[in-house]
Order: sequence, then structure tokens, then C-alpha cells
Amino acid sequence: MKLVEIIRDADTSDETFNATKTLAERFGKTVVCSRDYAEFIVNRILTFTVVG
Repeated sequence: MKLVEIIRDADTSDETFNATKTLAERFGKTVVCSRDYAEFIVNRILTFTVVG
């Protein structure tokens, strides 16, 4: 899968976030960053698109 969603919690340090993002990018992934929600970004988009 090309997409990686990084969910950043209030306790996530900048160092941890940046290291994780850099590693995912090195693996050739497309990184999407999000706050802590009940669903992944793709699922929220699909739900909005289908339900409207």
C-alpha cells in the first residue's frame, strides 16, 4: 500500500513524529498526517462520499 496515515496524539513528540514521517517517506510511501479520530482518513472520505 502506497499510503501511510500517521496519527499524532497530544503526547507525540516532534522528534518521534518527524522520525516516523521520514522513515515512511524513505520507504516510498505517501504520508498523510491526522489527529486522533475514530476512523482513518480514507474511511472518513468514503463515508462522506457515499452517505453525502
